[in-house]
Amino acid sequence: MTETRTRKLPADISILLLSVLLVCLPHLLRLPLWISALCLALIGGRFLHETGRAPLPGKYLRLFLLLACLAGLFASYSTLLGRTAGSAMLLLMLCLKLMEIKGHRDVVVIIYIGFFILTTSFLFDQSIYSGAYMLLVVLSLISTMIIYNHPAAQQKPLALALRQTTGRAFILMLQAVPLMLMLFFLFPRLPGPLWSLPEEPQGGSTGLADELEPGRISQLSNNHDVAFRVKFETPAPGSELLYWRGPVLSLFTGRKWKVLMEDSASRLNLDDVRFSIPVDYTITLEPHNRHWLFALEMPASIPANAYLTEDMQLLQTQPVNNVTRYKMRAYLAYRLDANSIINSHYYLQVPEHVAPRTRRFVNRLREQYAQDGRFINAILNYFREQNFIYTRKPPRLDGDTVDEFLFTSRRGYCVHYASSFAVMMRLAGIPARIVSGYQGGEMNPFSDYMIVRQSDAHAWVELWLPGKGWLRIDPTSVIPDSRIEASEDLLRRNDDRSRAALKLKQGWLSKTVSNMRFAWDTVNNRWNNWVIGYNDKRQKSLLSGLGATDVSIYHLALLLGIAFSLSLLFITLFVFRRRKIKLNPVQQAYAQFCRKLSGCGFVRKPEETAQDYARRVTRLRQDLHSSVDTISRLYNHLRYARNPSSRLILQFRKKIKDFHPRRN
Repeated sequence: MTETRTRKLPADISILLLSVLLVCLPHLLRLPLWISALCLALIGGRFLHETGRAPLPGKYLRLFLLLACLAGLFASYSTLLGRTAGSAMLLLMLCLKLMEIKGHRDVVVIIYIGFFILTTSFLFDQSIYSGAYMLLVVLSLISTMIIYNHPAAQQKPLALALRQTTGRAFILMLQAVPLMLMLFFLFPRLPGPLWSLPEEPQGGSTGLADELEPGRISQLSNNHDVAFRVKFETPAPGSELLYWRGPVLSLFTGRKWKVLMEDSASRLNLDDVRFSIPVDYTITLEPHNRHWLFALEMPASIPANAYLTEDMQLLQTQPVNNVTRYKMRAYLAYRLDANSIINSHYYLQVPEHVAPRTRRFVNRLREQYAQDGRFINAILNYFREQNFIYTRKPPRLDGDTVDEFLFTSRRGYCVHYASSFAVMMRLAGIPARIVSGYQGGEMNPFSDYMIVRQSDAHAWVELWLPGKGWLRIDPTSVIPDSRIEASEDLLRRNDDRSRAALKLKQGWLSKTVSNMRFAWDTVNNRWNNWVIGYNDKRQKSLLSGLGATDVSIYHLALLLGIAFSLSLLFITLFVFRRRKIKLNPVQQAYAQFCRKLSGCGFVRKPEETAQDYARRVTRLRQDLHSSVDTISRLYNHLRYARNPSSRLILQFRKKIKDFHPRRN
């Protein structure tokens, strides 16, 4: 039995494998398990081979692995193209390439593929965290290129090689910053998103979905991710008016509330709206892969590529796939045409088998309160006076969700209250629908904008009354503070002064953490506005501020070409300029010696060593033999000695000072 001999891993292959691993890591977390495991196994296989623990697979085994990977990709994605499938295929090809490295050319191919795969990471994540990580991987790949082009560095210990090559790579990256900024600001921008879609959000946490099912979730986790940011151009309204309208759910199946199909909702004509004092603001919306835009009620302006439906949903024609900024104007006091309602049957529909106990309850109350306003107040009083509790940990409702919530559990969050209230209104003959969106928001103390988080997601009810039109009713607003469990929900319903008072009671650690979160959000907001949100409009705005108006793509390309050419010219002059070499005292003295001999007609040739120069001079001038030979030998000793004697240096300089050759 032969024993496998292990060996030390060279510095060059160590850095290469590290770079490949860094390139793969962001994708491994989002790909199927078999792809991630295979990529790690291939990297590990190359590591074992380089340390002498395992052989590389043969040609036929590599071919089998390639075909198996393609078949597996097709089985997983039903295609080899697209964002996810294409990235997965590139990743597998990169790791398979590690199995056939034979020379410098293969390493160069791996590094270039690594750079290309690195850019695909932005198809999935464009955050500032991703940008910082990409810079780290670029630094690693450049270090790999340097070490493979410097054979001497490959023989050094790994730590020393990393320190030297990483420093050079960092300098190269700094030198590329001006070109990077030039490309970023001047490269022609096409309208629309540069990158593709984010992953769709999952349920089970605070946030929005296109359907609501009260009773399905027994615990609601608190999602503090930012939904959007708002910058008010006029004074911000009070928190009780901050209802950010989103999807409107009008179709009730008995357990779920759903959005009506788009073709069943006509578009709203803003000419029919009666307005009051406007509120102007700008929203920076995080991508959510749906068509929804959010706005205060009532939106009086519509962004480009968007429209307003009859039920006042603000929708974009394309899904919100990237950070989107749009300006809005809202009239918080408004009135629609209050004498008619379109598609009223949608807003009165309740399946016959649903909520039998609630039906009897509504019928009794309706007999007592025939007037709509009094009936609505009676239902709200029922929520207020009975032991209803607002909680994010409601019991699961497996039977009739409306009956169980109203008469058994009486514990729930906004969806439970909105659903049961809307059902009771419909059973009483009052058209009702549920509006989901966000309520409230929190001003960032480090910047002049408001943050609305996923945890601010909320649902309320709209009722249509003759002569009044659609009215917003929030049934959770009547629940006393003493019966609200979550401090976040209690804080949201308070006004700004009460919020400030509650924050003063926080400890120093809570305040510090909160301030750090706001400071980081300020950085994130600027990243979104100036990097991710730098589109064709911002580019034109920047250029117009510099005096360049009506700039076309042709002009941008020409300007970029000129700036790029000038930059390359500057770099060329900088690299190839004649640098003045600083000489040490020994070299300075010997240069003086050469100048004295030049005066006698003996100019030193560039290719001549000091000894060859001395032999040529003494062969023609025997009278200078002793002095020239002594000075040249002493120079060679002092020039290449590790620690030359200061006494010899002084002696060497004195001999040259005393050397005065005569012309022939």
